[in-house]
Amino acid sequence: MVIADLNVGILYTFGIVSLGVYGIVLAGYAANSKYPFLGGIRSSAQMISYEFRWHVGDSGAADRGQFEF
Repeated sequence: MVIADLNVGILYTFGIVSLGVYGIVLAGYAANSKYPFLGGIRSSAQMISYEFRWHVGDSGAADRGQFEF
């Protein structure tokens, strides 16, 4: 008996983890200055680049069926 499709659960987890990028941009914007905002944009770009590798790597493992129990 399977409660949920695991690939959909992995996609949901990726989406929730990716929401952290918005917090960093909003923190820089809330400082109401140019340089903290640019720092927030830079940090979010770094997070996106690392998360992209992580998502591509895990989705490749999911396609090979390594996450099936």
